[in-house]
Amino acid sequence: MKSLATALYQYLSVREPERFSHGEYLHVTDLYSACFRQIFYSRKLGVPVERHIPASLRMAFEMGIIVEERIRAWLTELRIIHDGPQVLKDDELKITGTADGRLLNNTLVEVKGMDPAVFRFTAKRPLPRHKFQVETYLWLDQSKVGKLLSATWSTKEKVPFHDHDIHYNLKTGETIKKYVSQLREAEAGGKLPGRICTNDKDPKAVICPFRVRCFSEDGEVVQTIAEVLR
Repeated sequence: MKSLATALYQYLSVREPERFSHGEYLHVTDLYSACFRQIFYSRKLGVPVERHIPASLRMAFEMGIIVEERIRAWLTELRIIHDGPQVLKDDELKITGTADGRLLNNTLVEVKGMDPAVFRFTAKRPLPRHKFQVETYLWLDQSKVGKLLSATWSTKEKVPFHDHDIHYNLKTGETIKKYVSQLREAEAGGKLPGRICTNDKDPKAVICPFRVRCFSEDGEVVQTIAEVLR
């Protein structure tokens, strides 16, 4: 009989398509370190870009989701937030995201369930990716400040929660608009977005399904949104 550990490991270790490979809207969390040329090729050619998710990372994702769901439920029971997630959209650029809640004073709230080591690391400063996510929500919502609430399942933490105020950042919104506009213009028949790989030996290029096509077409090397905002 196959061991239960082996069965679970094989079941949870998967390759799955990135969200940007399908659907009309781009999700906020797909923008931060994206190559918009890769997104263009994937959507135009109907070829999904897959990512490998090992079992250990899948476990961390699932634990985080469970923690986030419970936090939302508790905040709702405390009558601190409105019931239900907050869907935010830009219908012109076709960008969407879902904040976890909204305080009764209308402040957006994003909840992150974290591995204990990451939780301790972010006690004084949030992860740049998470900060970007909330800043993008604020840009879509046109509101000035949001809450990033982090929680962990560690029993070693006396207080397993901490939160940061995240303020509206005009540069974040302008950068997103610039990059996504270039993608939409390319989809309408215009100039291709730039590539993020400097050459076809770049580690990201090696695993990209569009490497040969990308480097056979003209294009400048550009920074990711993450690099621009660093």
